Amino acid sequence: MCKIYYEGRWYGEKEVEENIAEYRAKISGLGIQPEEVTGLYLKRDAQMLFLIFALYDMGIAFLPLDIHVPKQRNDSIIRQAEVTRILADTACDLDAEVVRVELLEHRTEEHITDSPVAYCIATSGTTGTPKIVQTGRRAFEFWMQDYAEFLKLKGAGSILCMSEYTFDMFMIESLFARRYGMTILLAGDGETGNAVRLMKLIRKEKPVYIQATPSRMKMLGMVDREYRCLSETEQVWLGGERIGEELLERLQKTGKRIINIYGPTETTVCCMTADVTLGSERLGAALGHSRIYLLDDQGNEAEAGEICVAGDCLFDGYRGDKVRTDERFTMHHGEPVYHTGDLAVRQGEDLVYRGRKDGQVKLRGYRVELEEIENCLSHVAGVKDICAAVGEKEELCVWYTAEERLENEVFIRAAGKSLPDYMIPYKYIQVESIPMTANGKRDRKALTGLKAVTAGKADGQGMREGADKSMEERILKLVREKLEREDITAESKLDEAGVDSLMYVELLVDIEDMFGMEFEDEKVSYREMNCVRDIAEYVKSRI
Repeated sequence: MCKIYYEGRWYGEKEVEENIAEYRAKISGLGIQPEEVTGLYLKRDAQMLFLIFALYDMGIAFLPLDIHVPKQRNDSIIRQAEVTRILADTACDLDAEVVRVELLEHRTEEHITDSPVAYCIATSGTTGTPKIVQTGRRAFEFWMQDYAEFLKLKGAGSILCMSEYTFDMFMIESLFARRYGMTILLAGDGETGNAVRLMKLIRKEKPVYIQATPSRMKMLGMVDREYRCLSETEQVWLGGERIGEELLERLQKTGKRIINIYGPTETTVCCMTADVTLGSERLGAALGHSRIYLLDDQGNEAEAGEICVAGDCLFDGYRGDKVRTDERFTMHHGEPVYHTGDLAVRQGEDLVYRGRKDGQVKLRGYRVELEEIENCLSHVAGVKDICAAVGEKEELCVWYTAEERLENEVFIRAAGKSLPDYMIPYKYIQVESIPMTANGKRDRKALTGLKAVTAGKADGQGMREGADKSMEERILKLVREKLEREDITAESKLDEAGVDSLMYVELLVDIEDMFGMEFEDEKVSYREMNCVRDIAEYVKSRI
């Protein structure tokens, strides 16, 4: 049992269990079968947790759907996962039967589904079709046991829940937390995307455990540079992407226990853990029911190679896609091993990450298949060839060949029809040709050194005259420097220009230092101010 806090409201253990029981009674009337996967289309609130807990208790496999992504992408996920029914608490026009949870009727007889599947998570796919990772209930139960044994939990404590429910790290902050009696501090949408509000929530509620992607901790560190908000926190768990030396050193100075967790969704949340409270970043050792091998291209064990995982915590396969499932598995020592695509080198008893062997990247904790972006944008009229990669500033960039230069907005609109926000590049460079490696593959590493065919020029359109011009120009100059784009104007939309949520906070912090002022909390929310002119008008009102 657990307690839950959400937006100033506390739910005690009894009330939490009563809410879960109410959902169980209502869901029983649907007669969900073991082979079904039920889609979830839910707002972020305490009711979301109650419903997920009820589904897990009843043995109903579920697939969380992001209510903020394009309909086309969610429909693709639904088809691939063979979802025929969706539980929703907000308007939903997806291609399946939609059941509004608030309209469900209470039933006295409980129907237990007892599916062997715990949940499914949609991840990026190289073909343009998302992969549906199907996690077995047995694997998930083993994983919870292993993770608890590694942490050596002393008392229940409280945990901050700020991961999106479509992200497998959410399972730590919800199902795992409930299993081990933690108090769940659920951050709302207005806090997960707003570094100042998130910092205030942490200061006020003092979570014992915080789990986050390194990107989110960087964002928090921009508004709380010494991480003073962590004064009552005992442990920080980092996962989803590399930590980075600078961030790790800053967090180590707090004196908190720092844990690095590694593992693709296919290995059930994570398969390796390392205590990095001291020393350098490393992947650590395998959890109890996982076995880790480093294999070379011939499938032999080596000191450096691809991380391959075996054991009871592996996923069941990609739902509805046996071909892609078979592609990721080989036999080793008589057991199936999953090839992660991650490269590592052995250093003593630890493994140290060394990058990817394919076109997958990790950005802000999300898995991004570069080929999926390329497949989407290759249909843009006028494009002859196209290649996506991560630029020098850890942002998604696209290099393309065409007869004429295409406006960035053409690509952005095309991507926005089928890709989620975190997969949309905002930097597009026209080049003479896409470089190739000796074996005929696209050379992504050589892209950053290419010279653009045409360079954008600042048109200065819309710049005001008078006393405010200097302020606007200074902010505009700052934005252009961060984006390395001279074509940005005072009226260019920041998100379409390439300013992501992390850069947005960084930009506002720099502006505060520049003008000796402070932004109000609500202004720190991503997209609250859409362009340089909006920011300049606000700054003018504050000084």
